[in-house]
Amino acid sequence: MTGKKMKAMEIFSISIKHLKNSMMDIMQQKIAFKILEKDIDYVLTVPAIWGDASKMFMREAAVNAGIPGDQLNIALESEAASIYCQYMYLEQEYDKVHDSTFQKQVKEKSKYMVVDLGGGTADITVHKQADDGSLEALLPATGGPIGGTSVDDEYANFLETIGGKRVLNKFKELCLEDHLSIFRDFETAKRAYNGTKVRIKIPANFDSLIKEDKTRGSISKALRDSQYKDQVTYKNYKLALEPSVFEDVFKKAVDGISNLIENILAMQSFNDVKTIIMVGGFSECNVIQNAIKAKFSSYRIITPPEAGLAVVKGAVYFGHVPTAISRRVS
Repeated sequence: MTGKKMKAMEIFSISIKHLKNSMMDIMQQKIAFKILEKDIDYVLTVPAIWGDASKMFMREAAVNAGIPGDQLNIALESEAASIYCQYMYLEQEYDKVHDSTFQKQVKEKSKYMVVDLGGGTADITVHKQADDGSLEALLPATGGPIGGTSVDDEYANFLETIGGKRVLNKFKELCLEDHLSIFRDFETAKRAYNGTKVRIKIPANFDSLIKEDKTRGSISKALRDSQYKDQVTYKNYKLALEPSVFEDVFKKAVDGISNLIENILAMQSFNDVKTIIMVGGFSECNVIQNAIKAKFSSYRIITPPEAGLAVVKGAVYFGHVPTAISRRVS
């Protein structure tokens, strides 16, 4: 963020080690008997669109973090989420509306699409249950860097139109904590959005830096001079965005995800797919959900409760039953 360089392997290893140590600390506090590390199997999830080199990089980072290689499995995120939906998710709300549940559809060996929307990537694939009850992936994962952070990038571009690139860079350099808080507040707004005007807090330091810039003068003046003069207002350190402006920040991600889904459904081998499962933290966002439901209204769209946890819960299941995935298309 500040332009300093550090080896990616070190960053990933430190992150994984922190997660591992935190988990061990919490388990020792909550469980009466002592848990030995040799008794734990680890499952590390990665985006399905990653290549073998990236997966090997993650394995090496985990080993560097102190996880023994023979106690480690790598799982693809979309497959882990699919396992969760097959075996652990009970569709209570759908039981009232539809004659058959998703579980029944799975047992009938019907194909279904898994749309895994995470922070960095969108992974889309098609699964069905094999004769032995395991999971069969019918399509190599398709996707790209159009997850939740792509929307953050668009919001950064929006802030740049208000303050200018020079002010934004200076703000990041001098007020890193405030810079992070701007995007944390935006993340909260993303998750809570309900189609009405959105209000997002702006740190006083950002306001001050813009006032120091003679070409901008103030946030209110910068907005009046921009394309957003009738759609965005600023008062008491809060931006108020009309729904059209807020949703426009999602347009690139929505269009990218919709095009990927459309291209797969247009394939002859997948014209019998009728169900789309949306998982991953980004799929909990109402803007994305509403856009996909509107675009693919003739399909059954399922977003399980706590869709952001579908991957990790499915990974736990996969850790116990690694044969849950039997076949992939290369």
